[in-house]
Amino acid sequence: DHSHQGRAGLVKAAVDWSRVGLGSASKEALLTLAKAYDEDLWEDPDWEAEWSWVIDETTTDAPLVLRTGKDSWETLDLLAEEADWPLTETTLRTMATCPHTARQAVMLVFEMHSRNLLTGDTVTENLMQEAADLLQEISSANPTNTDLLDFYAFFLKNIRQDYDRAEEIYEQAIKADPNNTIILTIYADFLKNIRQDYDRADEIYEQAIKAGPNNIIILGTCATFFTDIRRDHDRAEEVYEQAIEAYPNDANILGTYAFFLTEISQKYDRAEEIYEQAIKADPNNANILGIYANFLKNIRQKYDRAEEIYKQAIKADPNDAINLRNYSQLLFVTGRDEKGVEFAERALRLAEQGQEALCAKCHFCLFMHSPRHRITSGRALKALLADGVTTGGWSFEGNLERLRQEEDPRYELAREVAEALRTGDASALDDFEEWRDLDLPDREE
Repeated sequence: DHSHQGRAGLVKAAVDWSRVGLGSASKEALLTLAKAYDEDLWEDPDWEAEWSWVIDETTTDAPLVLRTGKDSWETLDLLAEEADWPLTETTLRTMATCPHTARQAVMLVFEMHSRNLLTGDTVTENLMQEAADLLQEISSANPTNTDLLDFYAFFLKNIRQDYDRAEEIYEQAIKADPNNTIILTIYADFLKNIRQDYDRADEIYEQAIKAGPNNIIILGTCATFFTDIRRDHDRAEEVYEQAIEAYPNDANILGTYAFFLTEISQKYDRAEEIYEQAIKADPNNANILGIYANFLKNIRQKYDRAEEIYKQAIKADPNDAINLRNYSQLLFVTGRDEKGVEFAERALRLAEQGQEALCAKCHFCLFMHSPRHRITSGRALKALLADGVTTGGWSFEGNLERLRQEEDPRYELAREVAEALRTGDASALDDFEEWRDLDLPDREE
């Protein structure tokens, strides 16, 4: 019914204005926005009559748009809460051209930023400048309001990308409240990620730990910084110990710490203790269970216990291709080839784009331990290596040791394939006739 499209557009405009968090709108703003909705469908409605209808000048029902000031209008909360149509790019861009207050400019800027709509055109540049002017004004008037300063710094860093000014505001905020753990952590992250000022970041992270000695987010973030950036592994270990003392049942921090102890400190006894603590805290965390099972298989060679943990991980998430693949390796290493084939094939079926290394690991096991897969998996490995796929530090030692003990004539080939997967250099494989022959399309298995 085209006769009521004008009033429907006005109500929708008031609802959308409210949904963005802009509060009340002027009549002109709502009319501008309403006219932008499917304007090719409008049959030039009598906008004044439609406006009178929605504000209840001509009906006896409750108005759909309420007056909140001299020229200030807002929709019923119930209508805004039940709205389920998408806020389109056209709607938001039109709002930017509507009459609005400086506060509304700030809200619009953040909404458009979240949708990647700040494209540098004149309208959005003007909107950002309005927001910048207001935030500068109110932060100057409230120089110790840390919530406001944090908000302003976020705007400067993420929207204006004015890093110099953002750093000034962060420093102002932590001077106003030296124990504000949230701002300290955000500022330290800024110094690390944006400025690469690791010395100053180190100072601020330490200040954050002092302010929040039992805050798991701060402790975890700081431990990662000390590990990855500062290479101060002793300090990282201290922070991890502080975190698990405060949160002995947090499986994520326990699992992260156990991995650190394995890969960085190589304190395997302590790592095993922490892994056991982690899986006790969350016995259904497939990721931690899988990492622990790898540790038991590759580091400890505790194959029975590793198998228990792999089964627990797969029960927790039957579609985790990584755990399926890693369990298949254990099965091949311990001589249960048919079952190993089953899990390797399941892993390959579930592998997603970007998991080429996982596929290479599966095909290595199938190529070396399953005669009926030698051609297909060998060709797959050759193609993956040609595409530059590597498996990095992943260990094939269990597979190689089995072949060595069995005095398998393909041991040398297996060793060179494993090395090629580690380094990406497959040139040595051309010395093996079996590898060269994999390119023959009509070869029978």
